[in-house]
Amino acid sequence: MEEYEPFRAAVSWFVGGRTRAIDFPFESWWSDGEDRIYIPLKTNSKKSEKKKTIEEFLQKFKGIPKKGLPAAESYEIVNYGGGLARPVGGKNSYKIMRIINASKEKELKELEDKRSVEGWSDAKYKSVVDGVSSVYDDLASDFQNDPSRAAKEDNLYAVISKNPHDLASMSTGRGWTSCMNLKSGSNKETVWCELKNGGFVAYMIRGSDREINNPLARILIRRFDRRNKKTGVVQSVAIPEDVIYGVDNPEFMATVNNWLRKKQGNVIGRFYRRGGEYSDTFTTSRKQAISSYVISNSNFKNIFKKYLNASDKFKKSKSGVILAGDLENAILNDKSLVFDTEAKNMIFGSMFPEYYPDLNYPKFELYGAVGLSPLPLYFMVMPDMFRKNLLKDYIDSNSSKTRDGSTKVGVLREDVIKNLNKLYAKYPEFFDDEDLKKFDINFRSTGIMLHKIDEMSPKALEEYRKKVINISEEVLDVSRYDQSYVDKMESYYDLHKDLFDLILNGLVILKPLPPAVVRKLIALWNNRSEFNKFLLNKNKVNEKFDIKLDSQYLKSMEPNTINSETKYPHDLASNMIHLFAMTKTDNPIVLNWLEEILSIKGFIENEYNKYGYYLASLGRDNGSRFLPFLNRKKEEVENKLASTESKYTRERYLQAIESINYIIDSIQTGSRSNKYNFIGGYI
Repeated sequence: MEEYEPFRAAVSWFVGGRTRAIDFPFESWWSDGEDRIYIPLKTNSKKSEKKKTIEEFLQKFKGIPKKGLPAAESYEIVNYGGGLARPVGGKNSYKIMRIINASKEKELKELEDKRSVEGWSDAKYKSVVDGVSSVYDDLASDFQNDPSRAAKEDNLYAVISKNPHDLASMSTGRGWTSCMNLKSGSNKETVWCELKNGGFVAYMIRGSDREINNPLARILIRRFDRRNKKTGVVQSVAIPEDVIYGVDNPEFMATVNNWLRKKQGNVIGRFYRRGGEYSDTFTTSRKQAISSYVISNSNFKNIFKKYLNASDKFKKSKSGVILAGDLENAILNDKSLVFDTEAKNMIFGSMFPEYYPDLNYPKFELYGAVGLSPLPLYFMVMPDMFRKNLLKDYIDSNSSKTRDGSTKVGVLREDVIKNLNKLYAKYPEFFDDEDLKKFDINFRSTGIMLHKIDEMSPKALEEYRKKVINISEEVLDVSRYDQSYVDKMESYYDLHKDLFDLILNGLVILKPLPPAVVRKLIALWNNRSEFNKFLLNKNKVNEKFDIKLDSQYLKSMEPNTINSETKYPHDLASNMIHLFAMTKTDNPIVLNWLEEILSIKGFIENEYNKYGYYLASLGRDNGSRFLPFLNRKKEEVENKLASTESKYTRERYLQAIESINYIIDSIQTGSRSNKYNFIGGYI
């Protein structure tokens, strides 16, 4: 608390002997003469995940006699709070941190020996060492900061305090700091505003630290007000920030929430935030829609039924929208929530009138909180009715509006795009081609990157393939890219939403690419100059068309031949290479094309991040034809390295040489290089 002491007198003067300088509506929550409430945290009967990680590490640890740690089949925890472990069956105990450090030192020494035997490059060695060190550092940090290690005789407490000094010192003189540090924080003025008419604070402490000298964590609890327009009465509620500073103990947050709920019940509605402006949780707007509902199995079903039977007016109100968002969040985001059988039936497909005749399904299906983002919830409940009734309403209600009030189709909020992405990935059969065209749901909105393909059902995968092939017939048609196409474009970015979006996010599912698709892509490349003329002409007469270099590294290429005039060919080639690499397409047509573009001086030859990983995957048979080019590039970079003194430039050249060595070694050995690292990069 030494850091806080210079501010203590100023804080006392500021509040003038009161809890807060202006007013504090929560005084009755504390007994007379008290400004702190101590609540013991429940001992979590479940073993902490961090302790499980330590146990797994010790089970694999065989001892290191040279370091005074006896050889054994495995080690076991003796006293987790005291940080002691021993060999299984042994008597002597050893500090767990000693075991972690010794194991780290041993493994790093083994890596050094392996480097000598296998001939690793410096970059490869550094990368592996950094990775191993990070694993051990995380293990040590998890062990040292695990709140479950608190000794039994020194149990943990949540302290809920209205004391102005406890509030003012929330990030000053503590084991953590934040932007609300009174000495150097960028938002330190927020602390003084909280002392004027704000909320209060909660700390997690050990039982022996009742004066909060060395707290383990803290939560800031904010004040919100709402005035009743009819009576003029002001309702004040307290809502905690969702950020915990210090040790992250879920039981601490749960205890604070439970205490608040006992004091004020569940809170829902529109309120005005008092106190300081800055918040880790709430938006900069003072007016907030807030909710304190905690969804559990027991109250989830009651809230769900109540919501379904509520009036249309309530569902469309702010409170109804917030509640629907809470329900959705419980289903989609709360990984700890395990629904019982009845709750599952209500949510995941068995929820029909014959099961719950008292619920008004049509209202739910037609009037849910459309516009917030609970769409997956509705879809899971009524998939057959979803596409007919909700798809249009949902997308229309979330589209941006033009000045005349009409809907501008296809401009969707990020949360809406996220939900459509989830739905389309699982159930593409519920979206027909007219839906995609009508609402302009492109592959960026609904597509699946390659790492998601394994999560799709066989039916969904086949449906998605069919749609991609059908759409590619039109989008990859070279005759489409003429003057009339450019006339319809509002900006160069339209190409990213159309052609490039299909190449990057749609065609990846056709692994490997069918020859017909490859031929269409090569035809587009061969037509690049003709189409580029149309683009450049429009760029000259329309400054908003905006063909520009959006990547800083393109502006610093050597030699710099990438400019607005070559941007379209460059973007097309980059996207095609990425697609061929992701789909492992390496037929002669593709290899001949790649050899052609690599021969264009200054075009893409210096961007190893574009083509390097693809070349490294080709193996000896297909990759050997590129070795002369790679050796020539390596020699060029080595000559540049020898003639420059700039530290930054030398670093770039060294990264380029490392990447080229990786590609060459991968081709020559027929597998990914074990000697070098592929750093990517450019020169």
